[in-house]
Amino acid sequence: MSSFKFDRKVWEFIGEFYEKNCKKLEEKRKKNQLEAYWCRPAGENQALFTDPKQRMFARFLRSYLNTTWHKIGKGNGSIIDWFDFDDIIKNANAAVKDNLLENKPLKSFCESILLFIEKLELNDYCFEQEQTENFDRLSKLISKFFEDKEKELKVSRFEEIIYENICEPYRTIMKMQKLFPGFGIALSCDFLKESHLCNIAKPDIHLCHVFSLIDGIPYSMDLALVKRVAEFAANVCPADKNNFCGSGAYNVDKVIWQICSNYDVDNDTKKKSFKEDFLDELANLLKK
Repeated sequence: MSSFKFDRKVWEFIGEFYEKNCKKLEEKRKKNQLEAYWCRPAGENQALFTDPKQRMFARFLRSYLNTTWHKIGKGNGSIIDWFDFDDIIKNANAAVKDNLLENKPLKSFCESILLFIEKLELNDYCFEQEQTENFDRLSKLISKFFEDKEKELKVSRFEEIIYENICEPYRTIMKMQKLFPGFGIALSCDFLKESHLCNIAKPDIHLCHVFSLIDGIPYSMDLALVKRVAEFAANVCPADKNNFCGSGAYNVDKVIWQICSNYDVDNDTKKKSFKEDFLDELANLLKK
């Protein structure tokens, strides 16, 4: 069976399982997407970031906090309160300058992002839908920023060869993880996919388990997995800039995450996961 037909068969199974078990969460998921930190409506102590640089900084910061929350502590008000002010950059600058950030990795990360944002030209920059032009501008700036810091970063010849030969957007992802402290491949992918580059998935443990089972090889949470999800998505639900939430690797990522985590956004608790049953049924399908 060709890769296209094989992937379509697997996606049909995933869709049926999703419809049967998780469809009720779809509307809540879309509502959450629209009310994310960087584009949620004002009110209820929620900032509306209308300035492009504010929104981009909020994206970077949110991606970082989303994964490192358990490490930096949920009770640190100086972190949470940033999202309650329109001028998030001003508040972050003050927190760094006045040493209000006790967490050193977070402080180092903010310093790098603030420096990066200062150099960013964002005329008519908009992430309302997938924008190739926006990504091109962002990737060029990252490359320039990377070159300026190359000696400080201690880039090896091996890394240089990879950067020279790998295609976009993976080159940008690799440079992002080198530029921003604590911002690895997963967080770089998270930032880009939530910036409406819908052919990018954030590699996580669920995607790792599912695609390791599908392909019969042990994936890690790295670029090989990101590429495989993008290839899978191109076969089953190609990226559509007019249907960001429902297409591309973004959609594959979200559907599999929702099945495997079965996250109920109403009461902020995790119910019993469908993941074990899902993987068992998928394994049976693959044996046929």
